[in-house]
This record gives sequence, C-alpha cells and structure tokens, in this order.
Amino acid sequence: MTVTEFGVTKAAGATVTPEFRAALENALAAQTRWLKIDPAATGANAVTGDRAWLYQQVEDPASALMIATWTDVDQHTSWATTEPDRETIMPAIGKHLHIPSEADPSPTVILVHTEGDHLSKAATPAGQTALVDSPVISVTRFFVTPGKKAEFEAAYNDTKGDIAQFAAPHSLQGSWRVDQESPEKEEYVLVCGWDNKEAHLAIAQSDVAPKLGALLGLTDGHSSLHYKRLL
Repeated sequence: MTVTEFGVTKAAGATVTPEFRAALENALAAQTRWLKIDPAATGANAVTGDRAWLYQQVEDPASALMIATWTDVDQHTSWATTEPDRETIMPAIGKHLHIPSEADPSPTVILVHTEGDHLSKAATPAGQTALVDSPVISVTRFFVTPGKKAEFEAAYNDTKGDIAQFAAPHSLQGSWRVDQESPEKEEYVLVCGWDNKEAHLAIAQSDVAPKLGALLGLTDGHSSLHYKRLL
C-alpha cells in the first residue's frame, strides 16, 4: 500500500536558512537516487521527480516539511538504514536542528505516515489544481476520539464535498495515519490547497462551519498548519 510521509523538522534559528535547505534537498535527492527515480523522465521536479517535496511552515518559518511517497512504511525505514550516504546526510541536517528546551519545548522532528498518495499530480482529480501547484497547503491532523473512527469517517465523508467546494479549484486529499502511536489513537490527516492562509481561515465564517464543528466534536483535538512549497 502506497503511503505518504509527512516529516517536520525544526531549525535552531528563526527560519530555514539556505544551508539547512541545502541539507534537506540533499536528503531528498538521495532518496530519489536510492529509489532509482530519474527526475528528468518525469518532468516534475529536477531534484526529486514526482515523489518528494520540500515545504516551509507559514506559522513558524523555522519548520520545514518534507513530504514523500513510498510503497509502504518499511520502504522508508529501509532507505533510512541502508542509504549509502547516510553517514554524511544525517549529520549535515542534524547540525541545523532545534534542541527542545524549557523555553521552547517544540519537538525537533515529527514523522507521520498516511494511507495513499497525496501530492503527486497523478492523485489530482481532473479540473482541480494539484496540491503541489497550490500557493499554500494546509495540513490538518484530527486526533479522533477513541471508538469514534467510523462515526468520524461518516461525518468527514458528509463534509468533504463542502470543503472541496469552498477550496475550489484547489484539491484536497485525506486519509488515516498508518503508524499511529497506539491502536486506539486514530489520526486522520487532511491536506488541502489554498490561495493563502487567510483563504483557509475564512472557512470558519462560512456555511461549512457547522459541519466542521460537528466533525471536531468527534475528536480530542486537532492541529492545522500551513506550508508554502520550496522544492
């Protein structure tokens, strides 16, 4: 089963520096080589083909988001443990990373894998703007109340058409997390394209808001952040 990796790394400084970005790009290029992808053949991305992308968070410019598709979680793990250049790639990234402290306990890395292919253009319905072509994407993590998975899924299916219409012509993709912390801690991840962050926030004042409120009532919280594409 294809999975999508969402890997957030937080830099030590106030923003993603050119040096930090270069280290992350090098890691993505190494993934492409390891997967034996020819970026030139896809015409999608000179570094990674149509399998990996790099984003910067709008709310916290020090946070970078790497998104990649894998055949399964094990393939991602295999790359991390067998990549020939891992002894240079990982330290090159590590020297730029934030170290949690009492003043800023933010985690250094957040890693989530979800079902399916979210970002490649092949996953985009006809007539819609691909997520990779949207000026901004939102990544929303819904932490579903234990025992409410089926109810949440039904409520989401009843709501996603309204969200899609509000976000049009940008596309949205959502699926369940496959590497959740424990079986009872279900998490649903929704990625949606927007013209800007404000366009997304405006949904709270729209006719979609009551349905979103009902959806959130089936969760123990959620996190919604915005990202602009770097690569």
